[in-house]
Amino acid sequence: MIITEELINNFLEYKRNEWLKEKTIKSFRYDFMAFYRWLKENKKHNVEDIDKLTIEEYKSFLFSLWGSKYSRYSNTKWLSWITINQKLCCIKHFLEYCNYVYDIGLDPNKIKMVKAKSNRMDYFTEEEIKLILEAVDHTEKYRINQLRLKLLILVCYVSWLRLNEVRQIKIKDIRNLNTNIIWKWDKKRKV
Repeated sequence: MIITEELINNFLEYKRNEWLKEKTIKSFRYDFMAFYRWLKENKKHNVEDIDKLTIEEYKSFLFSLWGSKYSRYSNTKWLSWITINQKLCCIKHFLEYCNYVYDIGLDPNKIKMVKAKSNRMDYFTEEEIKLILEAVDHTEKYRINQLRLKLLILVCYVSWLRLNEVRQIKIKDIRNLNTNIIWKWDKKRKV
């Protein structure tokens, strides 16, 4: 099946009927038209030409956009992995649409998204914690506030609690030697 403007407009209309916001539809149009232009430059005109190898070539192309003439991001040095995933997601939605409406037999689930780069976490050393605790003495006027803030800092540091988890702690939780902290997605973590 040849990719035409009519097919692209039908795809966008289908997405519009799924109650997506108009901004999302415009983003889909922009991202898919960029992919469509890339396909035409590479002499690929059919939906069946969109296979794993084509997607990997397109990913390489997206990674190579270092302020090139193709990019509206000409001021930037690179496309973020979020932007690349957004563009790949649009292609996945198009293939899902083609499978649903025309039953072409392509599997959009085989398109792998770009993995996020993990941000390295830095932790406080004991010396840094001591400096923070000393700074509390100089910044808090009242002794009770100093003690409370030092306690919260030490509880966070020793138990690896997040700020939101510390906010949820109740006195009855501290009286127990072991407590379960409910954190993201209602998971429990023993502290």
